[in-house]
Amino acid sequence: MEHAQAEDGGRHLALFLRSIHSTTSRGTLLFLVLIDAYLVAKQFGHDPYAGVRSVAGALLPIMLASFVFLFGRELFQRLAEVPPLLSFVAAAAAGFVLMLVLQFFSETSMIPLAPLFLSSCFAVLAFSSGALRDNQAMPYYYGIVSGLLVYIILFDFPLSFSF
Repeated sequence: MEHAQAEDGGRHLALFLRSIHSTTSRGTLLFLVLIDAYLVAKQFGHDPYAGVRSVAGALLPIMLASFVFLFGRELFQRLAEVPPLLSFVAAAAAGFVLMLVLQFFSETSMIPLAPLFLSSCFAVLAFSSGALRDNQAMPYYYGIVSGLLVYIILFDFPLSFSF
């Protein structure tokens, strides 16, 4: 009886952890897409030409990553060779830098740095997930989210939303 309860608790824990992984991976990608779409739409509201540049900045990393995924998948598969702690720390730094880019370059740069960087993070996460097996991409997801959250805790959210 006690053994059955332990197995049942283990299954519940495994299900809980899988749901956290799923929420983290999907939520991170959704966050990146929504912020990118917001910035692109805002640029179109200011100036159609800036909006087109923002769309191009958002699409370029995805196009390049899809090309690499199709013809050089081993580049994404190499990410599995990086130790998880180093992957996490590097991705956390990227998440923090992403927030800095949003803070300082979301509206002031002639080059669409914010959409470019948001889409780069999205592309690396999405295509590495497709190239890696099991949970090998998860340290990158958790790192990005941690970097975003640390920035928000320390400095607030870098964008002011106006609809």
